[in-house]
Amino acid sequence: MRSREKRQRLGVEELSVGEEGKMAVVEILGVDRLILRLKAIANSFDPVTEKALKETTTKVREEAKRLCPVETGSLRKSIRRTAYARVAGHIQQMGVRAGGYIINPKTGRRVDYAKRVEYGTSKVRAQPFLRPAVIKYRREMVKLVKRGIKK
Repeated sequence: MRSREKRQRLGVEELSVGEEGKMAVVEILGVDRLILRLKAIANSFDPVTEKALKETTTKVREEAKRLCPVETGSLRKSIRRTAYARVAGHIQQMGVRAGGYIINPKTGRRVDYAKRVEYGTSKVRAQPFLRPAVIKYRREMVKLVKRGIKK
């Protein structure tokens, strides 16, 4: 099959643009349906599912606090649930974070070492606390999201 016929079969049409060259125009079919489906999924989280996700992320937060190594307690205090909703972008996000806004009384600085504790460094072994908490409740979270999308 010649390349021109192949491009036409794939939905690509060539148009002349003056004498200097050619331009390819690509037509994508079904984009409107895809956008509508993505919007439906984004709007499908009803209040019951949202409440269940809040409960699950609360469980993850509590488990992470339980697993968190403690020296001053600042890292444990910094573990919190987060929720973001960007209506324009149809984004809903819930999660658990550590570090950032708590001041460590020992150093007088913000808790900025959560990643180093979780993953370790070349000099200090890792002491994971967030990942094991997420793994423990992962199946529950996936089940809730699937239930929300099906509705």
